[in-house]
Amino acid sequence: MIEKVDPIRADTPVEELVAAHPRAIRFLAEREILCVMCGEPFWGTLGELIGQREDLDAGQILAELNAYLAGSEPGEQPG
Repeated sequence: MIEKVDPIRADTPVEELVAAHPRAIRFLAEREILCVMCGEPFWGTLGELIGQREDLDAGQILAELNAYLAGSEPGEQPG
């Protein structure tokens, strides 16, 4: 299981990502990367999910996602 302080990588399982960082769902959806379907997370890694979209740069998405998640979660103190 990933911790909230661990960086998100291409080999991060999507199921673990959404469990640790629910805000990632919206971030990815805004980029038309659907990581949850019918209430269930995508079965695979974030890299595999992003790879379904040939028009996206996985490295850029991962950098943006990590920067987005570096902000404090609602109700938490920034670390």
